[in-house]
Amino acid sequence: MKSRAVAWGFAAALLAAGGTAEARYRMNSLTVYGGVHHHFPSGKAEEYVLGENDFPVVPAHNGILAGFSLIRMFGRTLGAEFDARFVGTSPVVLTDPSDGDIVELTAGPHVSVTLGVFLAPFSGAVRPYLSAGGGLDASLAGAASSITRYGFVIEVPAPAFKDRFDPEAHAGGGLLLLPGKGRTWGFRLDSRYAWIFDGSRTISGLSGSAGFFLVF
Repeated sequence: MKSRAVAWGFAAALLAAGGTAEARYRMNSLTVYGGVHHHFPSGKAEEYVLGENDFPVVPAHNGILAGFSLIRMFGRTLGAEFDARFVGTSPVVLTDPSDGDIVELTAGPHVSVTLGVFLAPFSGAVRPYLSAGGGLDASLAGAASSITRYGFVIEVPAPAFKDRFDPEAHAGGGLLLLPGKGRTWGFRLDSRYAWIFDGSRTISGLSGSAGFFLVF
């Protein structure tokens, strides 16, 4: 009986130690962040169609972004990330390649919801990481109307519901900064390149953000 009690006590100690080690290396976190998303130019002048696609090229523009991220770590280095972000409106100036007419419009906002892999191979107060994943991007654009420099009225209808959703993929990295002794909170710097697969064309962009996170 005594030896059995010792064995059970030893097993309990091992389980407690394992639980302590797991808690030590676990870093589930919730981040709230903000930043800027840079949309690269999209479309080609060759796609011009009179009366149908008079302004085929959308120039580069920037939108303010905000969002949150949930990370679940599985061990010391590897985790899964759920990310949801909103990118706001941005003014753009479009040019008609046939006659040089221009019109000022507003690029509509959009949101994305993604799942990804999170890799943070180093421990310590400063932790670089890599991430990659994919999900769904949804356009929130509404109908728009504007007058060109030559006096033509341009009407842009709101996208149909089925056309608002597109697949998204992204890859990037950043830094986790944990200044406190308990390392239960910190700051996150993130940059990622994203691709939105909108039918036959791909819209790409680069985002940079900073945020505050809590570890649990």
